[in-house]
Order: sequence, then C-alpha cells, then structure tokens
Amino acid sequence: MKILIATNHLALYGGSEIVCLEMAEYFKSRGHRLTVFASVAAAPMADIFGSRVGVRLVTDPFEIAPFPL
Repeated sequence: MKILIATNHLALYGGSEIVCLEMAEYFKSRGHRLTVFASVAAAPMADIFGSRVGVRLVTDPFEIAPFPL
C-alpha cells in the first residue's frame, strides 16, 4: 500500500515527531511504500527518517500531489 504521513515540522526530537517516526517504522516494517511530508525538515529528525527508517522525506507540497485528498 502507498502511505503518506504528513506533519508540519520534523526537526526536534519530541512530541509529534516521535509519533510520526513510530508510525513510519511500523508501516515500513510491514512492507508499505511510505512518503513523509513536512513543511519544515531539519536535523536531527530528518536525518533519523532517512538513515534509520529509510523513507522518502519531502518538503515540497507539489511532490505529494499523487496522493488523493
């Protein structure tokens, strides 16, 4: 399944960032194709999503256009 997780920001290690990370790890471990969108992405969380989870992290809203609303 193709899944999109969207949040406003992925920068600091806390709150909603950790929830998004746990969701991404879960869906990735089940073999789903995953994209994570954040308006703002910065270290350390952006690095964790790339290295630890290995998901596509995008900050351009036009890159998520293929996902239906």
